[in-house]
Amino acid sequence: MLLLGKISKVFSAIKSRIGYRVFEFLFVPIFLWGLCFLGLFILRVFGKWEISGYFALLFFLVIPSLIERSNQILGVDINIKRDVLFFLFSFVFFAFLWAILFFFVGEKKIGDIITFSPRFPNKEDLKWFLIYFLGVSVPEEFFFRGFMQGRFNMFFGRKFKFLGVNLGPGFFLQSIFFMIIHLVWSLHVVRFLVFFPGLLFGFLREKYSSIFPPIIFHTFSNVFMILIVK
Repeated sequence: MLLLGKISKVFSAIKSRIGYRVFEFLFVPIFLWGLCFLGLFILRVFGKWEISGYFALLFFLVIPSLIERSNQILGVDINIKRDVLFFLFSFVFFAFLWAILFFFVGEKKIGDIITFSPRFPNKEDLKWFLIYFLGVSVPEEFFFRGFMQGRFNMFFGRKFKFLGVNLGPGFFLQSIFFMIIHLVWSLHVVRFLVFFPGLLFGFLREKYSSIFPPIIFHTFSNVFMILIVK
């Protein structure tokens, strides 16, 4: 209790110095991200990566849900018809890409970066779909496109349009933080490329004012990669 009181006093002092808006909409999401990054880095260094998923769930899902109660900021908007249609669209889209790679490209190595080797899905991949959905896409989208992008939007606003969708600096910032957190595992060039899917997921969040379309697309993207990459 004494420690919590001291931490509360420190945060109160920071808030009074930098102001409420900066504290709530910039400092809090970046600070929480920083704690998670540090924790994951320590787990990586000390060889405890097997518990990183639980750690990420705590910082990406549990704590943000306790801090932020606004569904509008978080993008927690369920529309059954929209989400079912988007699920079907995502399935068809990635099935089409898989078919092109499987029947027309086959195994192909791109330098030392990646080797494409498309294969048929199996029952094991259904398990991976559920794992990626619950353990990766939901917490990552909740934090980066929900909590972080939502709070950044409250601070910076969304002052320009792209393809009819209002965007702001938060759209780019969340993707940068999303990319950096993936560098904990390695500095391979593929990890840097995560920046671009982050932009796509962020765009979907703004287009539909919801994190559920990016959750769906994120899940299909991850499963698609294990089906085509060796």
